[in-house]
Amino acid sequence: MNIPASLIACALATVHLALGSAAVANSPRAQAQRWAEGVHAAAGVSGGFVVHIGNIGERTAALRTCDRYYVQGLSPREENVRAARDAIQSLGCYGPVTVAHCDGQRLPHITELVNLVVVDGTDPVPDEAEIQRVLAPHGVALIRSGDGWKRIVKPWPKAIDEWTHYLYDPSNNAVAKDERIAPPRRVRWTAGPLWTRHHDRMASISSVVSAGGRLFYIMDEGPHHSPLLPSQWRVVARDAFNGSLLWKRDIPDWAHRIYPFKSGPARVPRRLVAVGDRLYTTLGITAPVSEIDAATGDVLRGFPDTVGTEEILVGHGCLITVAGGPPPKPYSPVRTSDGETVAQNLGVERDRAILEGQWTESEQVIVAVNLDDGSQRWQHKTKVTPLSVAATASNVVYHDGDAIVSLDLATGKLRWTSAPVARRRAILQSTGVTLVLYDDLVLFTGDDGKITVLSVEDGKQVWAGDHPTSGHYCPQDLLVAGGLVWGGPADHNRGPITGKDPRTGIPKVEIPCDQESYWFHQRCYRSRATERYLIRPVTGTEFVDIEQKQWHLHHWFRSVCLFGFTPANGMIYQTPHPCACYIEAKLTGFNALAAGSALEEAPTPAVRLQKGAAYDSPRGAGPSAADWPTYRHDPARSSCTPAKAPTKLTQAWSRKLGGKLSRLTAANGKIYVAAVDRHTVHTIDAATGEPGWSFSAGGRIDSPPTIDGARVYFGSHDGFVYCLREQDGALVWKFLAAPREAVLVADDQPESVWPVHGSVLVRDNTVYAVAGRSMYLDGGVWLVRLDATSGELLGEVVHDHRDPETQKDLISRHGHLTMPVALPDILSCDGESLYMRSQQFGLDGRREKATPQMPEGTRNGTLALGADQAGADRHIFCPSGFLDDTWFHRAYWIYGRHFPGGAGGWPVAGNYTPAGRILACDENRVYGYGRQSSMYQWRTPLAYHLYAAGRDLIKLPPPKKRPAQPKPKRKRATRPRKTHEIDFHWSTDVDVHARALLLAGDTLFVAGPPALADEIRAFENWGRAEADKQLVAQAEAITGKRGARLIAVNKHDGSKLSETELPAPPVFDGMIAARECLYLATIDGRIVCLAGE
Repeated sequence: MNIPASLIACALATVHLALGSAAVANSPRAQAQRWAEGVHAAAGVSGGFVVHIGNIGERTAALRTCDRYYVQGLSPREENVRAARDAIQSLGCYGPVTVAHCDGQRLPHITELVNLVVVDGTDPVPDEAEIQRVLAPHGVALIRSGDGWKRIVKPWPKAIDEWTHYLYDPSNNAVAKDERIAPPRRVRWTAGPLWTRHHDRMASISSVVSAGGRLFYIMDEGPHHSPLLPSQWRVVARDAFNGSLLWKRDIPDWAHRIYPFKSGPARVPRRLVAVGDRLYTTLGITAPVSEIDAATGDVLRGFPDTVGTEEILVGHGCLITVAGGPPPKPYSPVRTSDGETVAQNLGVERDRAILEGQWTESEQVIVAVNLDDGSQRWQHKTKVTPLSVAATASNVVYHDGDAIVSLDLATGKLRWTSAPVARRRAILQSTGVTLVLYDDLVLFTGDDGKITVLSVEDGKQVWAGDHPTSGHYCPQDLLVAGGLVWGGPADHNRGPITGKDPRTGIPKVEIPCDQESYWFHQRCYRSRATERYLIRPVTGTEFVDIEQKQWHLHHWFRSVCLFGFTPANGMIYQTPHPCACYIEAKLTGFNALAAGSALEEAPTPAVRLQKGAAYDSPRGAGPSAADWPTYRHDPARSSCTPAKAPTKLTQAWSRKLGGKLSRLTAANGKIYVAAVDRHTVHTIDAATGEPGWSFSAGGRIDSPPTIDGARVYFGSHDGFVYCLREQDGALVWKFLAAPREAVLVADDQPESVWPVHGSVLVRDNTVYAVAGRSMYLDGGVWLVRLDATSGELLGEVVHDHRDPETQKDLISRHGHLTMPVALPDILSCDGESLYMRSQQFGLDGRREKATPQMPEGTRNGTLALGADQAGADRHIFCPSGFLDDTWFHRAYWIYGRHFPGGAGGWPVAGNYTPAGRILACDENRVYGYGRQSSMYQWRTPLAYHLYAAGRDLIKLPPPKKRPAQPKPKRKRATRPRKTHEIDFHWSTDVDVHARALLLAGDTLFVAGPPALADEIRAFENWGRAEADKQLVAQAEAITGKRGARLIAVNKHDGSKLSETELPAPPVFDGMIAARECLYLATIDGRIVCLAGE
């Protein structure tokens, strides 16, 4: 029988396809994926931080079956670690999946961090007790046992508690039953962003709650460049014990972004509740309540009867909402009679907004919904005083504007109405009343300095009296903790604070403040508590120990306005904020803080120096004058090179690396860059763009390496300082700058508790590096000096929270809202001293005194400090750190000595010394791109200029003597006499937002996204189509969707020499000049070389 050739070909193709499919199905990757699916099915862990011990490599990568998992593979064998890193890097998933070394006996992680431990292979493994130690509550360990798994589950500790509602639970008593929470001295995890969007506008975080080992919050993730740019509101879920991002869900419309401080409607935090494995919120400002799967973020169902919900309670099988009122009035600025401008006085705008948004006493609907089937249980039309609804297993209690009312939770029927209970006449939009259910009592304060206590059974008054006021543009505190009723302290927050018997009102305990301090107004959010500690947000975050009658001051951390912080799971969840108080000492970002220290958990390392295969290689000669061998060119971080660069430029080459890139360095014909989240230093041929060698470390590398001779030096977030051979990237040595090997999770990756910045300082054969996160956390920061050749430790100084002169807490050195530096940064050096932000050190790493300190003998120390910028220790620094790329509006770079904090302090330095978003300087001048001089304090729209100013300030003659004036009756803080002023040489506008700036020879280069929106005009024309269009375009430009520009300027007069189009904006500060070319790292993961035409 003859078979057509076409059929034979088809049959052969089918066979080949089947064989190919079988080969793919049996490939190592496919096998690893099936194995990982089986692991997750056996574990039942829906996301979080996973540790894999054993056959690391493809199986480790396969464990990231979706974006909710972050995986670390561990092995005691270095060759396995290197091979696994290479394999995972080749798969393109390194970062979310990482590999590290462990000793096989002890896991490097801090206690209660890991959600899933998988032990699979023949490597030595820790015992079960050690595995249990690192598991988070409800975490799971799978240990290979024959052909199956031994499954271990970490129980939930009885000593910790959840925080399911804005005010803890449906009772509104904001007191956690958490025995572990205590004054914090350690960080357990950290995440971004560093700052919220703007101090003077709508708070960027609306609410934070926790249940089931997860943390949920509502946040505006819109651009930080300007609050005028469009919002990106989202509900976000993280693991509560390690901060791993689990999911996000967009919220199309929410509170308006330019709502004026202080800093949003008081009811907004009541829109988020977490109970068990469910989350309840409104996915829009007028939307009904949605029920969301807490593990995945999937919307499970909606509740149509709850349209217009403003407050949510969940408990006892019931969803309770306050809904049906008039829609929130959208905020808009007031236009003047010409219709073009708007009132910009923020105090006036604030008062108008909270007055116009005050409670109108209109009727709303309390809706009760059965959670088992979603049916409406009942509804009750009534007036509801804002924030007053609370519930128990049998009652729903609220204030109706005149009296307190109790409804039966099961039926909605009226149980009782009290006699009239007074409240503040006008309930402004920023405030509300406080009603707490405690045992058989109803406690109420109407924002009027009074308290009324009723019986929950019949509404009869038990007692009434005065209640100490508290808060600042936020609701009053009323807490029942330790069996006593507490309000605010007397004497402008200085204390004492009094606890009363909740049944009689008789004072039982008085706790005076036992420490001297500056007391600010209470931060713009409520206090919380545990049964032992009152946690008060005044100057910072004060813990008042009810048992020991002692105050613990923490000026070094605070949280976001409107909502504040959340105490749960044995930790304080400190939210990002927009605050400039104590700006060089106070924590930024989202931090989970706890008592104790990682120093107490991890053993002291036996050996800190590890020698590599290239240890005996020669160190070589210093860099060429045409190179850019360290961050910002030199130890002074000048961003200036004497080498010239052409002004007419064209792209010579471009190399795609992908991911987040660091700034750049260049030496010996190579460009050096770190792929930050992939833990890798890459080299690229400077002439051709061809890739050279790469080296992967054990953690993030946040900034570029320093090249000195034939050696490459950098730090990593794994706590090590590395030295590589420049020729081929071979390891010469690495040194553990951190005091211990202890791992937490930071921004979804494992890191040392004590990370090291990538750009270490090398001077006179000495490497200087700093390890740590804060002088207040985990023992402080370690400043190490290493021999650049051998890696041997030359010296080490621990800088902790104690003043080096007095050994008292650094808080003792604070003045007003400024205190000494407590946060690390990339070091700089002027040849005589080291600098970390404004703090000066000797070359031995010691500080003679903690700075800044307020000058003595002045009436206004903040202004005097900000004006005191002349002196030999002037240097370039940023109070929020060189690597802060957010353009936070209350921080900027200066060439000076001091940066005072606080609302009245942060704007001062920029009026007394050269300042900007970014700076460069040569031997005579400072060059900057920054806001115009009138654009510092209390400004929403900003305008910028490019300028050159003298490096030295102009000394002013003493003022002429004036006739004696009669002394005023009361002393007033006066602005100090101006003894120096900035010597501006030229100033010009440029049509880019300068994200990178450098000086090469006589040419100043600036690069960034195009400036497409005139912020002042956009604000004046708020809500009009053309203004909205400009702001959308500007937001697109900042994210790289509108290309970028490079402008060359004559340094002598500011005249424009040329302009070059770029494919994407540079990463912040990501441009260098070397060997007559410019090189840029761009936000789309490229290295671009520009050469002369």
